[in-house]
Amino acid sequence: MTVLSASLVGSFSPVVSASPQTIESQSPEVSYDKLTITPISGGDIDLNIKTPSGNQIEWAINHPDDSHEITFSVESSKKVELELHEPSGAIVVYLDEEPGALIKAPWAKDANGGDVKTRFEINGNEITQYVSPLGDESLYPIVADPRVDWGIVTGHIYFSKEETRYMAGGTAAVMAISPFWMAIPAPAGEALAGWWFANSLQISLWAATAYDQGKCLALKVGVTGQGWPLVWA
Repeated sequence: MTVLSASLVGSFSPVVSASPQTIESQSPEVSYDKLTITPISGGDIDLNIKTPSGNQIEWAINHPDDSHEITFSVESSKKVELELHEPSGAIVVYLDEEPGALIKAPWAKDANGGDVKTRFEINGNEITQYVSPLGDESLYPIVADPRVDWGIVTGHIYFSKEETRYMAGGTAAVMAISPFWMAIPAPAGEALAGWWFANSLQISLWAATAYDQGKCLALKVGVTGQGWPLVWA
């Protein structure tokens, strides 16, 4: 399973959380305000799922001979520039040279739930996700479900249940999470980055508690650096 999520810049009082799948839709296009992300080639889109935080595009690689890549076009009435954050694999979207969105690093799962190597590459305003082929046909299908998360606009940053599980693994996992604060203008983004790293142990403990309850962690963080956990069911 692969997650792509984009958090738009807006009023800043972010909450870290995650969302279950809710309303289903047939349209693969994901848009918010003046930014649209649309799959234009590659993998077959099975479903577009609306979540409280945004959208999740589901596609599957059913056989070793199927395409193992999918390309998305990022469109806006503003000038679009994409920057790949090499350490994490995330992508920062700039609109008219200002941070406008963050597309989190992708991840992929085989039929048994095992991790599959995947990465993003950018070309102009297009993003291509590549998934490494597997030699064992029994490991198919590989499920990919890019999630576009508009959380910062509503004052929330959303993490999936998979990300909650990952963060529960310890401080290193917390610090390896896609740097969503890069899409938040200074000084708020810098303040959140400092708070995030300083409190990585506590975040991991909160994530472990939420995951053990079968839920997702919601963490509200103010610009002043104050934070407290919320559990979103």
